[in-house]
Amino acid sequence: LLGVIAYQLYSRQQLRQKKAREQAILDAENKERTRIAQDVHDDLGSGLSKISLTASFAEQKALANGNTATDIRQIATMSKDLVDNMREMIWVLNPQNSTLDNLVARMREYTADYLEDTGLHVTITFPEQVSDMKISRETQRNLFSTLKEALNNCVKHASAKSVSVTLSISPEQLRLQISDDGKGIDFSSVTGSGNGLRNMKQRITTIGGQFNIDKAPNGGTTIVIVIPTARLQNEQAA
Repeated sequence: LLGVIAYQLYSRQQLRQKKAREQAILDAENKERTRIAQDVHDDLGSGLSKISLTASFAEQKALANGNTATDIRQIATMSKDLVDNMREMIWVLNPQNSTLDNLVARMREYTADYLEDTGLHVTITFPEQVSDMKISRETQRNLFSTLKEALNNCVKHASAKSVSVTLSISPEQLRLQISDDGKGIDFSSVTGSGNGLRNMKQRITTIGGQFNIDKAPNGGTTIVIVIPTARLQNEQAA
């Protein structure tokens, strides 16, 4: 009788654990679907809205015999950005890319391509050998998105002549530094809502890292991102 009772208790415990695991998987899937829906809304939805609006303006100018060349260029640029966003989203969602070496390779490739035709003096320093350790998709997405935003600021807002991007990885931490010799940042004017710096900091702190930005006395801005190596892998690691 004791054996039967023990077996029943064991079976119930196993059933509860199985249900808990299934619920955890379901919660993770729902969270991922929500994130994807948000990304589609933010990146693709807003881009399509801009294209539609610009096309409408171009149509109005065409009917009024106006100059539509600028609007057409804007549509082409926004379409290209939209395609690039779609490619990045697909890349992030591919489980085979959720490794540290693949992330570093993609970051190096994107940095070189983005800065290639800017006319800036560019210095890119990345490690040659990188571990193929599994990392979380959240870390992958947030770190890459922060790099993109930081480079965009250097090119479009800093009025810089040179940019330096350095990535180093040790057993203790991943460290990314992006520096420019531009006009620097007026911190008193960037406290409003929707600021890109705030978004970048939030992305990095979400994955357990530190985000620091400094304005050099003689001009220029340096962003330093530090993420403990242990935090590269979390509950969402593929």
